[in-house]
Amino acid sequence: MCPHRSHFFSARPDRKCALQVASIAAGEHPWRFKPFYCAMHPVTFVRRVVRLDDDNPLYTTGGDCQRPAPEAPIPVYRLFEAEVKLALGEAGYAELEARAGANM
Repeated sequence: MCPHRSHFFSARPDRKCALQVASIAAGEHPWRFKPFYCAMHPVTFVRRVVRLDDDNPLYTTGGDCQRPAPEAPIPVYRLFEAEVKLALGEAGYAELEARAGANM
């Protein structure tokens, strides 16, 4: 169980987020009922910088959505594309991708 009992998935035996389950059951996008920062997890803002919140206990304990991947590593902004697009918008994500591509 999550050590932070205030999270919405804590009460569910399957550890799934109750807000996400309710959104899907209502035929909405899975993040429809989730607060902005919750939908962005594990991506967050720190001093106006978008970054991976790898210090968060939900991330370090290996939440239900984390699985090891056998394929080659990919940039974190691509791994969490949906969350980064939520934070930056489509235009901001396109700019990030262009800048990152120039540096690879």
